Amino acid sequence: MVETVNSTPTTTPPGKYMILYDGLCRFCARQSQRLIALARPGLVEAVNFQQEGALDRFPGITHDACMKAMHLIEPDGRISQGAEAIARAIATRPMFRWLRPLYYLPGLRQTLDGLYAFIASNRYRLWGKPTPQDCDSGTCRLHRFNS
Repeated sequence: MVETVNSTPTTTPPGKYMILYDGLCRFCARQSQRLIALARPGLVEAVNFQQEGALDRFPGITHDACMKAMHLIEPDGRISQGAEAIARAIATRPMFRWLRPLYYLPGLRQTLDGLYAFIASNRYRLWGKPTPQDCDSGTCRLHRFNS
């Protein structure tokens, strides 16, 4: 179950930063790898939430929530989503720490969140949906027409 600490949602602490991304989205898979490259080496791990059992480790985080936005779970279990998750993941690298407070500037946060929401809700339309040939399991067919 997702709890809140100081109005920040939390889940089971993973001990390291975990990015939950849509592995059925070509754009999301590429960008999650780029995000890991920008983050502090070895500190951030990407998890395809579409894989069976992937969300079992994070009580309270639902498949539906992950379909709307990438999630970042911090080592202590704090959860952020979307553009905020990107800023917080990149800020794990000391040279990019300045990005974290920049994201929270009035107006910039709303703009980035709006842009993120647009891209997330149109990701399959913009970058294509997986085909059965792209899919190792039957899960691709389950979500292919549901976005």
